[in-house]
Amino acid sequence: MPITITYDEKRIFLLLDDLYYWKGEPGHIWMATHIIPKIKIGIDDFGVSEAGEIRFLRLPEVGSEVKQGKVFGTLEAGKFVGPLRSPISGKVVAVNEPLKENPSLLIEDCYDEGWLIKVEPSKFEEEIKNPNLVFGEGAIEEWMKGELEKYEVAATAVVRVVNRTEYGAWKVIAREERKRNE
Repeated sequence: MPITITYDEKRIFLLLDDLYYWKGEPGHIWMATHIIPKIKIGIDDFGVSEAGEIRFLRLPEVGSEVKQGKVFGTLEAGKFVGPLRSPISGKVVAVNEPLKENPSLLIEDCYDEGWLIKVEPSKFEEEIKNPNLVFGEGAIEEWMKGELEKYEVAATAVVRVVNRTEYGAWKVIAREERKRNE
């Protein structure tokens, strides 16, 4: 069951302000650049929530190459079966093995425990400028306004761009909400 955080009777999707987001179709893939030379890649809260129950993930092998905008894996969920596109080119240096065994980690914590792969980028300086990458609170909020309308959830949803400290507090609220709904 996807995490639904209820606040003022609206669904709230959390996006972190220190991540880049891939908005190319299909989008909602994030990348953390603060751990260079390795970049952590995952699926954002909106993408996970809209997918529904995550059933299966196919992820690349360590040592394989990924290309920006190209498929690196597949997600099978209750509402979605489709490709996962890489926000950056490079060599896969780690795969989240526990996630392959327990895809619900994505639902529980898509930004920390639910990361997908780590990549050593090959064209970072060039590719970070790609217009399909969104970064910064204002740009993320603007992009998500369009996404909410596209997925027809605008009337019942709010996007919050938060920092890591705020995210920790919201995870606690999400756990409590999930317990109440079980």
